[in-house]
Amino acid sequence: MPKADNRSKINGQRYPLCTCSFNANTMFSAIRASTRLTSRTTLHRNTSKASVYANMSTSTNNSLELNSTRTAISSNAEIDQFPRVLATSRMVAFMEIAAARVLQLLLSPGQLSVGTSINITHSAPTPAGAKVTAEAKYIGPKGKLYQFEVIAKDEAGEVGRGSHERAIVEIARLENGAKKSGASQ
Repeated sequence: MPKADNRSKINGQRYPLCTCSFNANTMFSAIRASTRLTSRTTLHRNTSKASVYANMSTSTNNSLELNSTRTAISSNAEIDQFPRVLATSRMVAFMEIAAARVLQLLLSPGQLSVGTSINITHSAPTPAGAKVTAEAKYIGPKGKLYQFEVIAKDEAGEVGRGSHERAIVEIARLENGAKKSGASQ
């Protein structure tokens, strides 16, 4: 019996399935991926402007490991009324990272991939500290978009599933469009 091919086919080329493993009380820190990239990613929350950095480095496999510098749960549970479990927004972020890693090999200089839609179900809670794996499998094109099936699992089983679409865009065009939108910084 032939061995199953665990790779996605994009534009006639085969790419490995990408998985993203992280600790449920993490957001970003050290990311290991199959592509060579060194970067810093800064995220800003509405009023706090809290910055979180991601250092990306190469690894021999196709998984992403994330170690904590910030929590993936509410920092002020008394006010925000969030339980100490993995937040849905964080699960979605890691699903997006996994899908973005699949497209990394298709990018030309000056390009990046951006999420255009996501439809997920967060089906089970994951306690703080548990290991979670987010997986993105390319399922086919939709016009200029790339469609993915995304799944998140912890040690107990599946915790989330859905579909995600991404587009490859020119960074300069994206930034110019954002400036023209009139939103203040």
